[in-house]
Amino acid sequence: PELAGLPATYVEEPEEAQTLCLRLKDEVTGIVLELLYSIFSGKGILARSARFINEGIAPVHLLNAMSLSLDLPDSDYVWMQFSGVWARERHIIERKLEQGIQAVGRLEQGIQSVGSIRGNSSHEHNPFIVLRRPSATENAGEVMGFSLIYSGNHRMQAEVDTPNTTRVTTGINPQNFDWKLDCGESFQTPEAVVVFSDQGLNG
Repeated sequence: PELAGLPATYVEEPEEAQTLCLRLKDEVTGIVLELLYSIFSGKGILARSARFINEGIAPVHLLNAMSLSLDLPDSDYVWMQFSGVWARERHIIERKLEQGIQAVGRLEQGIQSVGSIRGNSSHEHNPFIVLRRPSATENAGEVMGFSLIYSGNHRMQAEVDTPNTTRVTTGINPQNFDWKLDCGESFQTPEAVVVFSDQGLNG
């Protein structure tokens, strides 16, 4: 489906993709959350976004409205981001996903992120990351790419929890984000696209 006021993936023939809409409602506030999952046939591509609808009797403030949250069963991945500057765009930065450091008797969760709060994505920190298995190469191995179809404030994040599971979130950067949603109004998040390859980065 088209996303009002936002760029999004599309198809030329209806059979190229199928969309599932999960509709959840909070009975106390009257807020409805519609989760849109679009799967593209035969391509290993998933598009995800969320729409918030205020069917309650009072305005609410959205302070965090991510487009995608994906839990992975382990953390055996290398994080890749493509930051840069003018004349050196898309510089590859890699680091292994891992838990945080011991702090005050507890293990901090390992959070790695890239984002922007300057109002645009730019060539410095674009909304795209890759998680690849350490053994993955250009032509072999498992790789996942995450892209946010949005050019404003954004955050791409991977968080490793204590049992070494990983949560990937992408969306509008929650820093300084406060969207007043009046009764009857809706808010559509940008679309996040996830791609998977078992044939390396080139796949």
